[in-house]
Amino acid sequence: MNRAVSVIVICTSVLGCTIRKRQPEAEPVAAEPKDAAPPAHSLSPEQLAGLRAEVIAGSTVLGRAELTPTDPAIVDPCITKSLVDGAFPATPKQRTDLMWHATTCLTGWLSYKEDGLAYLNQRIADRYANPVITRDGDLVRIDAGVVPGKVSVFRARLQVMTSPLIEQGELIGTEVAKLLELGMKRHPDARTYQLEVDIPATWSKGTWTHVFDRTADRVRVYSGDWSTKYYETERLGGDLGKLSSLHHTNLTEHPLDGWVHVPVRGARP
Repeated sequence: MNRAVSVIVICTSVLGCTIRKRQPEAEPVAAEPKDAAPPAHSLSPEQLAGLRAEVIAGSTVLGRAELTPTDPAIVDPCITKSLVDGAFPATPKQRTDLMWHATTCLTGWLSYKEDGLAYLNQRIADRYANPVITRDGDLVRIDAGVVPGKVSVFRARLQVMTSPLIEQGELIGTEVAKLLELGMKRHPDARTYQLEVDIPATWSKGTWTHVFDRTADRVRVYSGDWSTKYYETERLGGDLGKLSSLHHTNLTEHPLDGWVHVPVRGARP
């Protein structure tokens, strides 16, 4: 299943409105091959490449396409084992069935197999260590991906419930400061810095946005679970080092005078 391009719209009396799209991700680094040899098949290299592209596009986990393996040694066995008699699908139904079995195979490997989960954990950690920083006018966006931790499955959903970077389900203040400062270092002349991070959990949409505006001199915290409110720090004097804790229970609650829209995340296996 392809994940739709996400759009975050933030409207407040201080910041005004911003609408930004998540940028395309770089290709993931190839992973180690699977142990099992792929079954024999009669596909041409072109046919296999076409099916591989479809399976990769349909195997998004945690709503993040950049976490899907692209290494043929990982993807191709899921394709070849799903073929009927090792042949290229002859009918639309056979192709649909092939895609279902192959994408289920790949997302199942990432979700339930020990080596697949290890691969996914490493991809998440690598992505978080290299946030995507983009600028549009006075707004700088820092997309950190999914918070690294221990990925597990609960009720058929992937989640990150255990991480040293999480405080009661929210990103700790020192991490927020570190990531915001990356954007400030890259673009020191901007006005507003918007950090986005996913903390997938069974009880939450898992989308978090932290906005630091130089004029307001505060960090505002928005969650995909809050449709009518946001939380705000005291004035920081320009010092993000004061963000020792950003849990919303330690901040001041405000009603949204505009609205925040976070689209539904892609389905999780």
